[in-house]
Amino acid sequence: MPISKKYKFKFIHIPRCGGSGVEDNFNLFYEENYWVPRFTHQFSGVHFAPQHFTHQILDSFLNEEQNNWFSFTLVRNPYHRTISEYFYINKNFYGSPIENFNENNFVEWLRKDLIQFNLDHKLPQSTFIDKPVDLVIKLEELDKGYSLLNKQFNTTLFSTKANSGNIKTKKILRSLSQNTLDLIYTIFEQDFTQFNYPKL
Repeated sequence: MPISKKYKFKFIHIPRCGGSGVEDNFNLFYEENYWVPRFTHQFSGVHFAPQHFTHQILDSFLNEEQNNWFSFTLVRNPYHRTISEYFYINKNFYGSPIENFNENNFVEWLRKDLIQFNLDHKLPQSTFIDKPVDLVIKLEELDKGYSLLNKQFNTTLFSTKANSGNIKTKKILRSLSQNTLDLIYTIFEQDFTQFNYPKL
């Protein structure tokens, strides 16, 4: 559970939105903050790593004082997040890295795998904000977000996009057909609406 007792905050870490950089900058990997193994909890049929608890689930493990700590999260354009997740899942869970992007395989994954919301990485971003947070930072405006965090916590941290790898999500996005773009939008429409990302 990414919380900081030093700075008294709760970080709602949405998968594939740059959250590992936040955890690294605030030393959440090393500080005592209820860090426990991955995929050890199940809620409503969804497997969660405590690293990726929703806001309400996180609060259920904290005391009253901690529940009132400053809370924030990072969100990301749903098109880019979906492509990033496709490469992440295939590389880490299916055992074979993707050498070349194939849109037909991608669409099959969207239709057969991604829509089974049984793992925290597959959930819409809006699911994680099941209780309001004090600050929502867009990954695309990370420097601005860090300026706000530095002011909030009196720090001099810098922004970094951890786990960005070599995946050219913008290039892949430009290559997708309208039908594929529409399918992503249909699956994650709430994210587009709630976080004000445009439909392509």
